[in-house]
Amino acid sequence: MKTISQNTAILLVNNVGTALLAFILTVILGRGWGEVGLGQYVIIMAWIFPLTIIIDSGLNTLITRNVAADDALSTVYLTHSIRWRWLFGGAIVSSVWLFAPILNDDPTIQWGLRLMAPMILIDNLFGVYTSLWRAKQIMWPIMLLNLAWLSSQIIGATWVWWRGGELWHIFAIIVVADGVQLLVAWGIWRQFHYLPSISNRIVLSLADLLRQMLPFAIGSVLVAIYSRTIILLLEQYTSIAMLGIFAITLRFIEAARLPPHAIFGALFPAMSTWIHRPSVLKLWLWRIGVGLIVYWGTTLLGFGILGNTIILSLYGEPFQQAAVWLIGMGGVLLPLLLRQLLTITLYAQQQEYIINQVYGVGILVQFIVGVVFIPIWGIEGAIFTLGVSEIILLLGLAGRYYWLQHQALITEY
Repeated sequence: MKTISQNTAILLVNNVGTALLAFILTVILGRGWGEVGLGQYVIIMAWIFPLTIIIDSGLNTLITRNVAADDALSTVYLTHSIRWRWLFGGAIVSSVWLFAPILNDDPTIQWGLRLMAPMILIDNLFGVYTSLWRAKQIMWPIMLLNLAWLSSQIIGATWVWWRGGELWHIFAIIVVADGVQLLVAWGIWRQFHYLPSISNRIVLSLADLLRQMLPFAIGSVLVAIYSRTIILLLEQYTSIAMLGIFAITLRFIEAARLPPHAIFGALFPAMSTWIHRPSVLKLWLWRIGVGLIVYWGTTLLGFGILGNTIILSLYGEPFQQAAVWLIGMGGVLLPLLLRQLLTITLYAQQQEYIINQVYGVGILVQFIVGVVFIPIWGIEGAIFTLGVSEIILLLGLAGRYYWLQHQALITEY
């Protein structure tokens, strides 16, 4: 309990700090380059983020779960993970460089994709170290490195804005900051956590690792598709400027998700050791579930009272419409958080294939509902689509969890 509380506090500082700094970055982009510039940034990240997830292939989750159960696996997972990510990530980065003109016909977005492409590989290499630290329940390097990384982005973006630079200058600064963050993470690991002797006693081939990764890789592709579908449909049926305004609501929702994610991040390694203690797991889930409902109600009230004022004061009148959409997105926040809680719970219980099946259904529902309602209602249709798909995912995951819980309780007693 003490370890979980301490790690939750550290990750809470990390998540709130990174959310605030990321929020400031969007303010700089919106003020300096308007809704079009911010929309271009959103479209670029809408490609970078899913590709990062695909390269990860769920490996971070696999490492955290398995190393939390057996710390002796640390070095062998580190070695094979880095080799795999250089191989696969390098191929993806090269593909983005080659096919950027096909992905979008806007020259700024094309060059932005090429400049930001190395982030796909860098973030995945950095993710190996963060997943190992999470497994060992050592959270302070994650907090320090993330805060330093985003702070350097803010300083660089402010300097570019002040100097009247181009948008691509900010993209270059972000990638450089990403690379420095990775080098520092490698240095911390070598200094404090490197355990070369352990690797001699553990046999795990790259083929074994890839077999373990397969269900997680499928899940990563599904998550990438799920996260990209709404942006793709909005890009198809609305303007880049409208997408830039909608990005403001997404930033608020991302910020609201981060405090609960601190709890999820601290709890997941412990969950991986509770697979045979269903009563303990059930107690924790009920406590966190009630807390999420209270947190959601408070957040939604805050959006309603302060959202319009904050958006106008930070972004200006061109982004005022985002305040209306923020309330709708706030309603989607509750099923989203509960869905994420059940997802990590089922991952801890080694239910990767069931999670993939549920997400497959969710993607199908999201696409069908989105194609019908987004062309008619625009952003409001996107919010409705997200709400429907999140509820479908939540119900599917909840059904599987309660079935497992029933079977485990019978065995326990």
